[in-house]
Amino acid sequence: MHRIVPAIFILIYFIHIPGSKAQSIKPQGGFLQDSMKVGEEVTYTLSIKYPRELNVIFPDSLYNFSPFEFSKKAFFNTSSDSLFSYDSAVYTLSSFEIDKVQSLALPVFLLDKGDSAILAAEMDSIFLQELISQMPDSVALKENTGYRAVGFQFNYPYFIIGIVILAVLCLLVLLIFGKTIRKKIKIYRLKQSHKKFVTLFNNLLSGAQISATTAESILIAWKKYMEGLERVPYTKLTTKEIIKRQPNDQLSVILKTIDRSIYGHGNLNEIDPSFAELKDFADDSLMKKMEEINNG
Repeated sequence: MHRIVPAIFILIYFIHIPGSKAQSIKPQGGFLQDSMKVGEEVTYTLSIKYPRELNVIFPDSLYNFSPFEFSKKAFFNTSSDSLFSYDSAVYTLSSFEIDKVQSLALPVFLLDKGDSAILAAEMDSIFLQELISQMPDSVALKENTGYRAVGFQFNYPYFIIGIVILAVLCLLVLLIFGKTIRKKIKIYRLKQSHKKFVTLFNNLLSGAQISATTAESILIAWKKYMEGLERVPYTKLTTKEIIKRQPNDQLSVILKTIDRSIYGHGNLNEIDPSFAELKDFADDSLMKKMEEINNG
């Protein structure tokens, strides 16, 4: 039976005197090629035929394969007949030594109840192929200073790590400063909306003479602005309904004066102060809203 055990247990186990059965058993081992290059992987085979009542152990990765280095091992299931068993393994080795001839003889460890023996295959050698037979005293190097464009490979792992770090930083910023940021965004939007309202309001008042249509447009512009600011449907409310929702004596006087000028055929040229007061009311409403947000 073919088994693999660490080298330390092999050394402890093989303190017994080899039994007589080991004298007639000889493992076969050797390289499958006769030459190699430095660092090139080579194949070494090891096999043994032995009485089926015995057990054998082949070297594993912990064995010292010097001057070679172990790469991998392939072993095959034990095949047996009525008298004998047969085991074999194929080792892939490499060497970085520069000796012209390198040799190896792998052992097989034979177990027979209380006795044990180390059986070594015959030494086999392999030749090192020399790629450079003789080193010159000096080497003439060819200079090439021409620019050659080299494509850049995108580093996806670093990119993903960067995205994760950025996401974590953004989350921390939102957790720490999120409330303040949201307040500033709301105030910025309110100021932009107010700026557009003032521009439209001034443009409507800039005419040489205010007509009823112009006056009504100014009132509608004010209602739309106040509707967006206070979330109250000013455009759908009459003056009486607005005053009921917004109990303000000054606003009541302003709106009634504008209504009389528009619908009561009053003097439109004399209501400029009312429009100015209407704009001042919008300005005051903006300041109250921003203060409310800051204190919220």
